[in-house]
Amino acid sequence: MSFAHLLNTEASLASFRQTFNIPEDVNVAYCHESEIALHRGPNVAFFPLMAILEGEVRFPVNLLLLSTLRFYGLSPEKLPPNFYRVVSCVDRLNQIYGLQLDHNDINHMYSLCGNKRTNYYLKVKDMRVRLISCLPDSNKNSAGEFVRVSGNWFADDAPCPLSRREVDGRVFTPDIRSVHVRDLNFVLRSEIFVHTDGQLRASHLILGCIPVYRTWQPFSQALLVDSPLLSYIDVRHANFLPPSLTVGEARDIGPRYITADDLPPVRDESAERVSRLLRERAHVPVEQGNTESEIPQTHIAEGIRTTTPADEMVTRKTLTVDRFLPGPRQQGQQQQARARDRSPPPPPARQKKKQRVEDPPPRRQGDASSKTPPRPSGGIVIREPAGSSQPAIRGVAGRASSSRQAPSWQPTFSLGNEPLPATASLRLWAQGEGGRVAHSLASGLMLPADVQFFRDGTEESIAKRLQWHTIAAAQITHVLGERMNELAEDAEREKALREVAAETARERSTAAENAERRAQSEEKAKQQAERRVAELKEKLSGLELKLAQAESLAMAHADEVADLKATLEACEEKWYNEGFADAENSVEPVVSQARAHGFEEGWLAALRAVGVPGGSPFWISENIPRPTSLNPVQSQAIPADEGDTPSMRELVRAIDTHVEDLDLEVSSALNAPGDEELRQPPTEENRGQEVIGSSPPSPLNPAT
Repeated sequence: MSFAHLLNTEASLASFRQTFNIPEDVNVAYCHESEIALHRGPNVAFFPLMAILEGEVRFPVNLLLLSTLRFYGLSPEKLPPNFYRVVSCVDRLNQIYGLQLDHNDINHMYSLCGNKRTNYYLKVKDMRVRLISCLPDSNKNSAGEFVRVSGNWFADDAPCPLSRREVDGRVFTPDIRSVHVRDLNFVLRSEIFVHTDGQLRASHLILGCIPVYRTWQPFSQALLVDSPLLSYIDVRHANFLPPSLTVGEARDIGPRYITADDLPPVRDESAERVSRLLRERAHVPVEQGNTESEIPQTHIAEGIRTTTPADEMVTRKTLTVDRFLPGPRQQGQQQQARARDRSPPPPPARQKKKQRVEDPPPRRQGDASSKTPPRPSGGIVIREPAGSSQPAIRGVAGRASSSRQAPSWQPTFSLGNEPLPATASLRLWAQGEGGRVAHSLASGLMLPADVQFFRDGTEESIAKRLQWHTIAAAQITHVLGERMNELAEDAEREKALREVAAETARERSTAAENAERRAQSEEKAKQQAERRVAELKEKLSGLELKLAQAESLAMAHADEVADLKATLEACEEKWYNEGFADAENSVEPVVSQARAHGFEEGWLAALRAVGVPGGSPFWISENIPRPTSLNPVQSQAIPADEGDTPSMRELVRAIDTHVEDLDLEVSSALNAPGDEELRQPPTEENRGQEVIGSSPPSPLNPAT
């Protein structure tokens, strides 16, 4: 079943806005689930369409819904319509009864379940105690249908989260200090908005709408109307009820009476008006006749649509707030009360034994005390203050004063001839004092009518009565003794159970404390390890940085060394070549000079060997035919016979000629006297003088 036709056309959209009282500054449009990602924007929210139709979501959104969405941190499209039904019902209960329930109370009664993929929902914490009932068991008809809302749709400074996010429901731990215990207990104990199957606080009755669904969530374990456990609900307990309290025990004990001071203040006129209007709009009204003219036709809120009750619509029972709030009594209840007064059924003996409060006496229709509503059997029972019950007492006393009053009986207790002292006791059997005290009490409690009756009776009747009363007293004593034994055994059993429970609680508490300490120590160790890991990571990153820098420096040094080696090799090669060239250039003049000097020495040695006379021009240094200097290339090209030159050949011929002449002169002079000096060869001194007198060889020039 689709509801897209409500917003598809302009006419249907205008009717939708008028029906749900949407302001002009709030923009609404139909949006399918597959198109949400395309229409996201700033301050744009997507509410389920069923949340508006049956969840009582109105615009601008009320503060309770905004605070609940902000508390759970979820966007509106992530929550089902039942979530909005619960929040809207709580807000309506706040309006009706003047309560202060908020998101903390909702979180105390429900648990957030689900995940980002499957959406989130509220789950009751205890199946017996439910804040809101009659919730649909399925949301399949509303799946995928949303209303896109923008503009001034929220009534606060900041909207709720609008983006999809994942939330862990386990982090929303309820805190009893933030829970409105008084208001929440009042709502949970009240028999209000009752469905025909007995469920309390039905969502469609609170919101005043006709439900689309006819199947509710399972409620077999829920506390229904007239349950004896209702008055024992207390949200301060773990499961909202006293531990190990059963229905039978609560029925035996009876309802727990609550004074009016324990309940929150109730709005008298507005609560009556709102409750009456909701009853008329949501279902067939119970009261008929003149009461309709007394009900003012006022509106609770502008956003509630007027609905026409159908034949198949549920009818709420009369167990409403009128039962325990002073106000006009319904005519149907008056008729039922008068019928019960005329023919009261005899209650069973067990029920009489359990009854704690006597039923009020039948009252006339004009009696002022008839306005006091009957007390529910299992819900809240308010004990009226002492002042409010005085008129009824005075009325009863007034009726009794019309007849003659009997004289008052004044019992007297005396111990012998003296008044009975306050220190008297029945336990003083040793001195016989207890018997005297018992006799005094029995004598003082003898009523005059009974004494006269016993005096007028025969001994046989008195004996029979004594036997009957004795046997009855013995039986009652035996029964009371067994009952006392059972109570003692129950007390001992309960004491043992309490001791075992206390010991178990202590053990569990100790185990929990140990586990908590271990968890804390593990958490500290984990934090220390994380800090150590972070420090090691920082050091490792620093070492890696230093290693990278060292590697880069080593590579740079290696490149530099390679460049230096190449440069050194190039320099060595260059300077070797240059040095070798310089050596060659510097050795050539030395070699030429050495050669010239050697040639000169050889020349002189040759002259001495030949015996050339000292005055010969051959001894003169300038006349020595020195060889010309040659470069290495030319010297390599010279043949092996270096002396085979024209000058050398001329020198050799001159030497040969001179030698021949000398031989002739020597041979001729051997016979002539005085020629001995000429025949002697030149000495070393002469030769040295000649050499000294000759020009020295030119020095070596390294630059050449």
